[in-house]
Amino acid sequence: MPNKKICMITYMKRPEHCPPLYNTAISLVKKGYEVVGIFLFSEYSTTKKETIIPGFSIIFISLTIRDCCNRFFKNLNSNKIFLTIRYLLVYIEYSIKTIYHAIKINADLYEAHDIQAILPTAVVAKLFTKKFLYRAHELFAEKSEPVWLSYIHKIKEKTFIKYADLVVTPEKNRALIYENEYKISTKPLIIQNTPIYRPKISSQILYEKFKELNINVSKIVIYQGLLADDRCIDEIITAAESFHDSVKLVIIGQGFGRWYNYYKKSNNFKNLLILPYVNYNQLPHYTASADIGILMYRNTCRNNYFCAPNKLFEYMMMGLPVITCNYPGLIEIVEKNEIGLCVNPESPEEIASAVNKLATDNELYNKMSNNCLMLSKSKYNWEIEFQKFYPKYKELLQDSTLEKSINEINK
Repeated sequence: MPNKKICMITYMKRPEHCPPLYNTAISLVKKGYEVVGIFLFSEYSTTKKETIIPGFSIIFISLTIRDCCNRFFKNLNSNKIFLTIRYLLVYIEYSIKTIYHAIKINADLYEAHDIQAILPTAVVAKLFTKKFLYRAHELFAEKSEPVWLSYIHKIKEKTFIKYADLVVTPEKNRALIYENEYKISTKPLIIQNTPIYRPKISSQILYEKFKELNINVSKIVIYQGLLADDRCIDEIITAAESFHDSVKLVIIGQGFGRWYNYYKKSNNFKNLLILPYVNYNQLPHYTASADIGILMYRNTCRNNYFCAPNKLFEYMMMGLPVITCNYPGLIEIVEKNEIGLCVNPESPEEIASAVNKLATDNELYNKMSNNCLMLSKSKYNWEIEFQKFYPKYKELLQDSTLEKSINEINK
C-alpha cells in the first residue's frame, strides 16, 4: 500500500494529553503512514512545529482571542453573556486557523478528536472529498457543563457527525446513543481506551516518598488524573480519613478551578499525599509503585455514567486492583473479570470499606492483582484494540466501502 497521510485534529495541547490519539498515531506510523497533528499552542509548546517520532509531527496553532481574554478580561469570567461571546469568537478563530493548516497538510484522511474539532475537520474533508473519521472520546454534549455550552455542542455534533465516514467511541452504551439518537448511517466502531502493553514495572517511588516523610505504609491507594468536582475528589479524600492507619492515599494530577495547585495546600489531611502533575510517559512508574487504583465519576450526566476511563486499564496493567463506580460499563469489566470492587462513588463510607477490604484480605487482593496482569496481556491492551481498528483505516484509505459488519468487530 502506498504511503498515505492522516491529519489528526484536536483542541488539546499535547498528544500525550490524549492517549487514544497518541497510541493510534504511533501504531499508524509503524504501519508506514504519515501522521500530522494539529494542536493548541500553550505553555507546553516551545516551537510552532514538533516531531514526536519520525513520521509523526505536530503543528501548534495559537488562539489570540483566548489569550487576550485571559489576560485582560479575567473579571468577566462569571458573566454568561461575555462567556458566550468569548466562546464563539475563540471557536471561530480556532476553526479558521485549523482549516487553513489542515488544507496545507493535504491529507488523505482527516480525523477529528472530540467535538471541538468536528467542524473544521468535516469542512476540510468534505470540501476536498477526503475521508472523515470522528473519534468521540467523550459525550461532550452530555457533560455537566453550562446549559448554553451543552446546547451549542449538541447542535454542532448533530450537524457534522452525519458527514463522518466512520464514528469511533470507546464504550458500547455511548455507541448506542450515537446510533439511536444521532441516526448516523454507519454503526459506531467501539475501540476501548487501553494503553500500549508493557509488563509490570518494578518501582518504589511512592513508598520512598513516604519514607522521606517518616510515614509507615502498608498499602498505597492511588488516584491519577484530572482533579475536578465530577471526579468525586472530595469523597475520595473524606474516605481516606477512614482508611486503616498504614493505608495511604496518593493523588496525582492536574486540577482546575478550586483544585488548581491544590497539592500545595492539601497535605494536612490524614492518610493523604497529593502530588503535582506527572508527565504521561513517567506516570506508569508512579502507578506501579502503588497497590490499589481508584477512580470515580459523579453521576451528573450520561458522559459520566457511561464513562470509559483509560486509567482503569492503566491501573490493571501495573497489577493494581481497582475501586470504581457501580455503573453499568464499569461493573461489566471490573466485577465480571474480578479485578476490583464497584461502589457508590458518592459514598465515602463505601469507598473506605472497599479499600480496607482489599488492604486486609491478601487472598482476594492477590487474586485480583493476578487477574489484572493476565487480562492486560491477553485482552485489555492497545495492540489488541488496534487489530480491530487498523482494517478500518485500510478500507477508508483504499476508498472501499465498509462492507464488513462493525457488529462483528464489536462483539
